[in-house]
Amino acid sequence: MTFKNILKEFSLDEAWKHVEWINENAPVRLPGTDGQQIAAEYFVQKLASYGFEARLDSFSAFRSVPQRGSIHLMSPEVRDYACEPCGHIVSTSDDGLEVDVIYVNGGSKKDYEGKDVAGTAVLVEISGGPSRDEKVRVATSLGASAIIYVCVDTPESDAIPHMDIRSVWGNPTRSSMSDVPQISAVSISRAAGDEFIAMLSRGSVRARLVAQAENNWGPLPQPIGRLKVPHNSTADFLVLGSHYDAWEPGMTANAAGNALTLELARVFARHRESLRRDIFIGFWNGHAIGGHSGSTWFADRYWDHLDEHAVAYFNVESVGLAQTTIYAASSTPELAKWHQHVEQRVFGGPTRHGHLGRQGEQSFFGMGLPALEGQFQFTDETARAWGGAKNGWWQHTKYDTLDKIDRDRFAQTGHLYVHYIWDMCSLPILPMDFTNNATRIDKAASTMQKRAKERFELDLPTSSFVKATNGLLAATKSLREDSQIQALNRTLMKLSRLLTPAFATVGGRYAQDRHSHNGLAEPIPAVHAMEQLATAAPGGELSHLLYTELLRERNKLSDALRHATTEIDRLLNH
Repeated sequence: MTFKNILKEFSLDEAWKHVEWINENAPVRLPGTDGQQIAAEYFVQKLASYGFEARLDSFSAFRSVPQRGSIHLMSPEVRDYACEPCGHIVSTSDDGLEVDVIYVNGGSKKDYEGKDVAGTAVLVEISGGPSRDEKVRVATSLGASAIIYVCVDTPESDAIPHMDIRSVWGNPTRSSMSDVPQISAVSISRAAGDEFIAMLSRGSVRARLVAQAENNWGPLPQPIGRLKVPHNSTADFLVLGSHYDAWEPGMTANAAGNALTLELARVFARHRESLRRDIFIGFWNGHAIGGHSGSTWFADRYWDHLDEHAVAYFNVESVGLAQTTIYAASSTPELAKWHQHVEQRVFGGPTRHGHLGRQGEQSFFGMGLPALEGQFQFTDETARAWGGAKNGWWQHTKYDTLDKIDRDRFAQTGHLYVHYIWDMCSLPILPMDFTNNATRIDKAASTMQKRAKERFELDLPTSSFVKATNGLLAATKSLREDSQIQALNRTLMKLSRLLTPAFATVGGRYAQDRHSHNGLAEPIPAVHAMEQLATAAPGGELSHLLYTELLRERNKLSDALRHATTEIDRLLNH
């Protein structure tokens, strides 16, 4: 069976049946709803009918379901504003909080200069400034009682997004439970936000705010399935995932992703004889209201098997967005050259590429799985016109309806994922090129060294690693025997386990960095405090503390590079 035959098997009509089924039978897919259980059982039934070993897992999660929200303006005029309460908040009483409202732009620390926000409700833009989670941390640290988020969109829009403001990734632990927000929060439309901003420009504003959510521990169902292929001598597998819990109606986020995942499952199940590696599929729960708790639980629960046999993780989310024009894929560095070549073959021209960070359902970052996620995107001009709404002005609102999915874009994305999965599960040699990682690490180390301003010597063994990866790439092209290829693939998998946790996370292999940790934006997150050391008073206590922290992190980075170089040398000299 050739790849062209497999591609022909992909059916937009079959995939679209799943989108319509979800829309009609399970438009509400939050925890505790009938729709979530109905959707979960449907996914399991479909996977089983295709020939997957399918089941419904259950796990306990710290979840939050928004209940009630309202804003009653008391002055300078009396009126009510529609709003949506956020998840993982401190609930107000039924009477609410009577507070002054203060506008803080994007919500960075600088935006608070000269403003006393203790006991107030801060009005903050969702777009601009730090991440949503960091806005919470800043507001809470300065004593604000509540946050009012202004939606991204055009000025006249009444769309109000649902959102969760928790920063903890996955289920909290004793040490991270304190990071669950201790503040009340609601979101309002762009139009309402502009009215508040205009009133605040003329004087003070006072309002009564109600924001309530039910926070508790409880069970969540999670459909999973594995397609076992007959010619798999290694037990290795690809993980394909898409979250299925969603804000109502959630057609682009993420009914479309679920439907595409099911169609990909059907296609490859029909041609399992042509594959070398299994396909493991997860429909993740706890995305919208649980801080990615489902995929994180899966990573924690099945750690050993994933670490030994998972070759990569592909995420499927918000595919086929209407009005999009540009295809973009983000990946970990070792996959970049390969998938860009795939996209070149499909489109006949360049596409956007991004360095994949801790976004979406990237709960496997810590353990070091190579990862990929692709979707069509809006032009920069369109996103700016919508106030920075990169996934559509309708995302997480009641307007995320069936008409927001473009069938042609959906099908094109499906064809690309067929290519991705086919290569990853059928090529004898895993499509990974670590010269990309070496170049990126070498450049990042130079950047971080400059930030230290001679206060710290990073001194990583990058040159030997660069040389080793070049040798590995050259050797890859000449391997022919199965035993050599098997040894090469094990080495490639080991390299990803060593490098991604060390150079793309703050906490390392066994932790889950909180959402939007500031350090994750740095070229090397582990030594994100380098610039802080450079500005600390020499000889002061902070300087000594930072130096010790950075020295230990430097050792972790060096250890990863040395071990990676040794793994390559061992393979080449065997």
